[in-house]
Amino acid sequence: HVMDIAAPSRDEARKILQHMFEDLRASNAWGRHLVPTLSGEVLDALEKITGREAKRSLESACAYALSADRDALQADDIRIHTKGKRVGMGFT
Repeated sequence: HVMDIAAPSRDEARKILQHMFEDLRASNAWGRHLVPTLSGEVLDALEKITGREAKRSLESACAYALSADRDALQADDIRIHTKGKRVGMGFT
């Protein structure tokens, strides 16, 4: 059986990204030093990458913001983290 699962809408994707950020803040002591919501510009930058990449990028972005003594992430803090192109398993 093959199931088609629709990609989230833009609004749903932004809610998912915000929730990922909230979880990241809550699970780390340094999270209390960051404002609780992501700006529209940061969400725009995150929407361009996959969920797994977004999680890694959010973690790094938090480090960039905190090391710059800021309490909020900026779009420039979002960097795409890929470990090189992987070879697929033969599925198309």
